[in-house]
Amino acid sequence: MAKFYQRRDLLRLGAIGCVVAGMPKIASAATIADLTARYDQLSEWRRLTALVGIDKILAKIGPYTAFLPTNLAFEYLSDGAKAELNMKNNTENLKRVLNYHIVQNTLSLENLAGRVTQTPTLAGRELTINGTGPRPKIEEATFIRADIKADNGIVHIIDAVLWPRI
Repeated sequence: MAKFYQRRDLLRLGAIGCVVAGMPKIASAATIADLTARYDQLSEWRRLTALVGIDKILAKIGPYTAFLPTNLAFEYLSDGAKAELNMKNNTENLKRVLNYHIVQNTLSLENLAGRVTQTPTLAGRELTINGTGPRPKIEEATFIRADIKADNGIVHIIDAVLWPRI
């Protein structure tokens, strides 16, 4: 006999996204902002977005696609770029760089496969996504993990910080 669970029970059991007794998949029950807190490798992204309030945007209704660089990606930035991002009096530049990682639309890797796409970001600049090769790329970054679903969009973890051209 099949056992049926309430949604809150599935959340507590960590059974998000599974199929129980023929029931449809359950949504992630987390915003993009919530999901970033689940990944230790995104702690620098969380810290920087909190400084300029972008974390609040990623907690709102979307849809958004966020291309999130790992802590290691931030470590690989040049000293000058790190200094620029951490300038206390220059939050506008930090906001511009971080917003360059966010698209107001849902872009799954499946939809991007086999083509080159340009899409506008919250920074007002376009990103180029190349899904034609064996390893999809966004600008110079490579996807580490793709299509992490959130209630308000989708997250892709990437291996480099995207820097908007002026």
